[in-house]
Amino acid sequence: MPDPPMITDQRGIGHVYFESMLKYREKIAQVDGHTGEEETYESLLKRSIRTAITMQNMGIKPGDFVSMCTVNDMDACVVYIASLFIGAIMANLDVNMSTQEIIFFLNQFSPKIIFATPNSESVIQEVIRDLSGEITLVVFGETELNLRFADFTRRYENEDKFKPREVDNLEETAFVVFSSGTTDRPKGICHSHLAMVSHNYKEEGCYTFATFHSPRMSVFNRFIHDTIRYGFKRVLFRGFDLEDPWKVLNYKVDFMLLPPIASRAFLKIRKLDHLDLENLKMMMVGGNHSSKEHTMGLRTILPKTNVVQGYGQTEVFSRILKFSEDQRELSLSQKYPDSVGLPSKGICYKVVNVETEEVLGPNQEGELRLKTKHLMKGYYNDESIDFLDCEGWYRTGDLAYYNEDRCFFITGRAKETFKYRYHHIYPKEIEDVLLTHPSVQNAAVLSVAHEEDGNRPIAVVELNTNEPEVTPDEIIKYIDERVDDKYRLRGGVKIIKQFPLTPSFKINLSKLKEMLKNNLI
Repeated sequence: MPDPPMITDQRGIGHVYFESMLKYREKIAQVDGHTGEEETYESLLKRSIRTAITMQNMGIKPGDFVSMCTVNDMDACVVYIASLFIGAIMANLDVNMSTQEIIFFLNQFSPKIIFATPNSESVIQEVIRDLSGEITLVVFGETELNLRFADFTRRYENEDKFKPREVDNLEETAFVVFSSGTTDRPKGICHSHLAMVSHNYKEEGCYTFATFHSPRMSVFNRFIHDTIRYGFKRVLFRGFDLEDPWKVLNYKVDFMLLPPIASRAFLKIRKLDHLDLENLKMMMVGGNHSSKEHTMGLRTILPKTNVVQGYGQTEVFSRILKFSEDQRELSLSQKYPDSVGLPSKGICYKVVNVETEEVLGPNQEGELRLKTKHLMKGYYNDESIDFLDCEGWYRTGDLAYYNEDRCFFITGRAKETFKYRYHHIYPKEIEDVLLTHPSVQNAAVLSVAHEEDGNRPIAVVELNTNEPEVTPDEIIKYIDERVDDKYRLRGGVKIIKQFPLTPSFKINLSKLKEMLKNNLI
């Protein structure tokens, strides 16, 4: 694919956002999906400037870390934008983290200041007390012990003269976001100003985004970017309500990105008769694999919505593969409902045999590799470039192939595959079949060691409470009748009440493996 358009602003992403908010100052920037409160870009810019000035007055300098432990609300993006304005680096926590997880993360990047919800204040306060170095705690709400965020947005006499800091070069780190920790310990992913200012591709037809994502997730930064650049609106929810998914549409959103586990809620919960579905133009399902049957089911209940799959990674500040609103692309998405999309502008692709490094052609499965200016700088406090191959291509770790129409298909994770005797086992192949069982809500396939076979596939399933109960033996029989012999569930089936999830709603495989190891399932 061709390179991105020529970069026009060498001053950094703070200046890009500053000028965009001035340009779109009369438009609505964000709406609280729980209260209906609205805020214009003019108000958002003023609050961001005032917060930036306050942080500067407190001694926060370029390169210092700023952190939040909060939810997806009207204040979260203010702190993020203010940090970009002054050259500070944002690295966020999650409100659902344990004390030990918070300690682990804060030891990685040592922030100078943390903004937290009232519910997180006591935990953060306790952790700060035990850590070396001075950390200022600011609370989004009332507090008797710490600073109030409300005091950060008071008017300054000279605020109209404020200008964001110009970066020394575009390779400076803009923010750090930690990997989901789905399979390994989370790693700090450093995104540069270059990756962000290079990403300026407008999503045609979609102007109101529903957002549910924790500020710890990279999609939080991405959606702020996509909306500010073009004056679009974000409708903010503090999480996705699996018990009442349809209420999101009361705000006439036209785009939402959901993981499969969240999108399945639309299939489980009956829609109210009066609900208007006209506005929802696109639902993108991503973050984890989704079966063809799941996509087709969503298209049936959302006949006027383009339900498509998409593909991205935290390490890349862009959607890697997607279907747009272009009629040709939408027709291809209808033709190939299990495809994750077409190539995006500014990204080069190849599929490689991981054993021989041979570049493969259409309909040949291998590891997907990329070259793009949207790629991370690297991992925080890790100078290794093992994530690149010898020719400088980024190793995604995902197995994929593409067809003659250039539609891509993800078939699994390279490091999640295992060998049963002489056969390579791809868990996704079995998981897709498991999810066709009406009583299976969610599923994960792992390997269990075996003396003769090397490894055997074992399935862990979460049952659909709205369907008849099913036994492990019935699930095994269901699978054995539908898969090749090598994919039979010789390791058995375990039923779990609820999967451990990452903040991005992915199944936390590392925790799941630990639970299996300790016989907790």
